[in-house]
Amino acid sequence: MNLNAQTKVADIIKTYPFMKAGMADINAQFKMLQTPMGAMMMRRVTIADMSEHSGVPVDELVAAITQRIGDEACAAADSGPAVTAEPVSDAPAGDVSHSEQPPAETLPAWWKSAEDFPVVDVRGAHGNFFPGLKKRAEAVAVGEGMTVVQSFEPLPLYDVMEALGFERVTRRPAEGEYRVYFYRATEGAGPEGIVFRPVALLNFPLIDDDLADLAVEFWDLTWNDERRYLPQTTRLLLSMAHALGAGRMRQASRELIKTYALGCESAALDDVLELIAWNSGIGTFASEIGPSTFFRAYRIIKEQEAKGTPRAQIVSMLTERFGEKNPDVGVQ
Repeated sequence: MNLNAQTKVADIIKTYPFMKAGMADINAQFKMLQTPMGAMMMRRVTIADMSEHSGVPVDELVAAITQRIGDEACAAADSGPAVTAEPVSDAPAGDVSHSEQPPAETLPAWWKSAEDFPVVDVRGAHGNFFPGLKKRAEAVAVGEGMTVVQSFEPLPLYDVMEALGFERVTRRPAEGEYRVYFYRATEGAGPEGIVFRPVALLNFPLIDDDLADLAVEFWDLTWNDERRYLPQTTRLLLSMAHALGAGRMRQASRELIKTYALGCESAALDDVLELIAWNSGIGTFASEIGPSTFFRAYRIIKEQEAKGTPRAQIVSMLTERFGEKNPDVGVQ
């Protein structure tokens, strides 16, 4: 690999995985590459960027990286077979995300027919296309598939498709183009209580495709990473409280409905609102939160529960009245 100022750090680590930790041996500031945020930023960062950030001249940085790679190769030669970058097959590989391409032998058996899957290209789509896409996916028979094309990796779609019984293969054939091949292996029913997919992420490709990738990965890290300790309902309540404190009623309304759909008890909502009234002040609560869309949604929950209305019916009522088409709640 020929290193120069414009070489991307992500390409170095893809070819020499040990350099993810090895960069920190060169300069302590590079330890941030091992953090989730560092992993997100890494794809755009070049050696020149790292030089500017650390103060290490480009030529010295190139020499240090080359030396570190050479030292690792020598150590591998002394202990066994030479370490080489694992070749990447031109064919995509099974059930992978973030565009990793495993060896061809890991491809699922259904891949041979993947090129014949009908294609749904949602690049540049405006509004919430998710319900229509989900309806189309539900119509796919077991043993058949569909291909979704997007300008960023559609991570929010993966859990839904998995619940519907789909396996997947992700490819990135070009900048600003992801192709996800979905194959329906079983007749899954789909996840319950899907409310408010993160359609605001569709705004980012209008600005920059790389920014869209960063945004969707940040969303995935925040809401789906297995290392998160707090239950999802608690995290949504905290997000709701933060949004209320910042006066972001649109976000607060969405978080309220999502956490209730996931099973959060209305008594927990009561506690949070009491704390908001205490911290923001009675006047602010009465004049800003009380007349808001958020509080109207909360009132429906309380009134319908008092009538004995089942939760599923209340959630349906909330999504109908305060869905993406509601200008006070929608983000597209």
